[in-house]
Amino acid sequence: MKTPGTLPPSPLSFGLSNRMASFSGMQPNPEFYLMGRVPKQK
Repeated sequence: MKTPGTLPPSPLSFGLSNRMASFSGMQPNPEFYLMGRVPKQK
């Protein structure tokens, strides 16, 4: 049973945080941004 007053994260909160990050001009760090964009070295 969940305690009263606690809600799971909703898509609305994720959308709001993404809009705030976009509005403030935040950029991802280079290591995170390049993940999956650069082929792995063998």
